[in-house]
Amino acid sequence: HKAVAAAIKRCVSLRGRGVEMLCCKPRHESMQEIVLGQPVLASDYKDASHAQQNSGFVVHRFVVKVEKTSAVPMLGLDTGSSSQQQAYLLVQKVKLGGLIAQHNSTVLANQHVQENDRIVAVNGVSGSKDVLYDVIAKNNSLTLVFERVVY
Repeated sequence: HKAVAAAIKRCVSLRGRGVEMLCCKPRHESMQEIVLGQPVLASDYKDASHAQQNSGFVVHRFVVKVEKTSAVPMLGLDTGSSSQQQAYLLVQKVKLGGLIAQHNSTVLANQHVQENDRIVAVNGVSGSKDVLYDVIAKNNSLTLVFERVVY
């Protein structure tokens, strides 16, 4: 925990130089990031950076790789989005028997996909819920980037 705290302190001190997140690679080989405050669009950077500093929460970002098969062709997630412009899919439920439930059974608890996690990119593509759903539907090999807000 001391190493993470030191890295976060360093990340915060570098914030004004364009560094917005800290990356690390846990022993189970998935990519994980700690993002300070809410992710922002480049166009919103100047206005949002002050709000991030005073937000009181951390956003954990992690990557899940799954492969659809004939035996398990579905992610097994109930997801939603409150608007067309929202740039993520909100996980409402992880269903038994899907690819995500299988993923959860093979990783440490802090890497489990859970309710209220957000899918923010699929196979390197981000965008509206329709864009994300389209990439999921058209590809068998999926690299999903999730965010989890921790207060």
